[in-house]
Amino acid sequence: MAINPNDFKICGSCRHINLMSDSICRGCDRSFFDTGKSASQQGAGTIFGWLLIGLGGVLLFAFPFGTILGIFLIVFGWKKKDASSFHTIESASRPGVGTFIGWLMIVCGVVSLFAFPIGTILGIMPIIIGSKVLKASTLNAREKRTSFEGEAVDLLSALASEQKKEAESVYQAGLQAFGFESYETAITKMEQAIRLGASDRQGKYVLAASYYNRDQFDKCIPILKALVEDHAAPVGAAELLARAYVHKGVSAIDQLDFMVKQGTAFSQSLQDEIALACAKYCEEQADTSPNAVVAIERASQLEPNALTHVKALIAIAVKQENWPQGRGYGARLPIGQHDAGSIALYALCLKKAMDNSNEAVQVFRAQLGNHPEDSEIRLRCVEVFMAQKEFDQAENLLRDGVTEDPTDLRVRYHLALVYMMSGQIQDCIGELQQVLRTEGFESYRSKEEIYVLLARCFVRLGMLEAAMKQFLLAGRSEKHLDDLCELGLRFEEARDGRNARACWEEVYATDIRFKDVATRIGSAQENDWAPHP
Repeated sequence: MAINPNDFKICGSCRHINLMSDSICRGCDRSFFDTGKSASQQGAGTIFGWLLIGLGGVLLFAFPFGTILGIFLIVFGWKKKDASSFHTIESASRPGVGTFIGWLMIVCGVVSLFAFPIGTILGIMPIIIGSKVLKASTLNAREKRTSFEGEAVDLLSALASEQKKEAESVYQAGLQAFGFESYETAITKMEQAIRLGASDRQGKYVLAASYYNRDQFDKCIPILKALVEDHAAPVGAAELLARAYVHKGVSAIDQLDFMVKQGTAFSQSLQDEIALACAKYCEEQADTSPNAVVAIERASQLEPNALTHVKALIAIAVKQENWPQGRGYGARLPIGQHDAGSIALYALCLKKAMDNSNEAVQVFRAQLGNHPEDSEIRLRCVEVFMAQKEFDQAENLLRDGVTEDPTDLRVRYHLALVYMMSGQIQDCIGELQQVLRTEGFESYRSKEEIYVLLARCFVRLGMLEAAMKQFLLAGRSEKHLDDLCELGLRFEEARDGRNARACWEEVYATDIRFKDVATRIGSAQENDWAPHP
């Protein structure tokens, strides 16, 4: 540690050297803030003078009081004498006790009047003499203290000069050791030089570089960071800091920002190392900031087959709900190179992007292979098969879903729809009836919707009366008036006027102006067909 003479002060009483921050002398326990003199240090003459002045003041005030009191006692004494003359004869030589005390008080008052100026004059003289003596003593003490401080400053300056020479010698030894790549010696010497006051930027840089070459990155990074933030760092400090971050591993967002901003100023190889280090940090921290995207994109270019980079980019796209971009990231690798995590993210992007490609089907199947319970992906894959008219594929996928979870209403309902579209009406009816028997099915589909589907199935099977019962169970709704009219026509074709009229009456009860339902009801009444045998 460098010695600075301004960091010390000298006690004027005992000449002890103290730190500037000390409030009490370490040698004599005297307070440095006690600059006055106590009563015992003021001098006897000064104290005696002040006492005489005080006494004179007291006597000055005693004069009027004593005189008044004396006159009062004299008057009172004469009156008492006159009053007692009726009883006895008093001689002039015995005037009374009160009279004598009164005259005595008057005399004392007069004496005190003359004593005031005399006591004051006598008091002022010792004070003047005592103050001159005290001033001379103070000047002498100051001269001695100045002399002591001068000696101390000279001593401390000599010590500081010697220390500076030693620091310079150690500093040069550290530079020499660094030049010879003796980094342990360089560290020892530069640390000692800095403690002795040799703390220039170049010395700190040499110390940091020595730490770096000994893989002591925790000690190297703070020094380099301080140098770079000072905006006057030695050449190479920023690059060395970046390399230290790369070797130690990026661990904070401010380090990531620094490396991204400074990257273009470094060599291409270092830029690549920085990109990979930043990408690793961002992937571990699930960072989705713009700098993170830049770093991971760069890393993905450097390592195009690295799943970690692609997976991180898909995750960023998912978080930003940028489904097309996520789909593009996922397509960078063949499906076989994805893992379960990246497949799940990739499948989600394809699902949200409403992708109906063969690539989407393969990804969906891969996801179901990893997570067969994922009914969302299963149903989305079924939609793709239905759009491609691949009913067998859709049916097989839904059957697997029912096997996986028989209580999944969505899968069973969609299986019924696939059966209906593929013409497997009886299988469709069976699945719909199973839905009706499942507790809580109305949380997914209403009774009305399922009964209408059952009715349509019975119509396609030619079971018209069963169909009419299903329509009646569905309730009166304007959405199904066309179905009821169509069912009435089917009854009419079968010469079943009674049931035909029943269908049209249901329509009429809901909307009398719907199509020609009123005319048809009248026609059915006139013909009154018997049921077709």
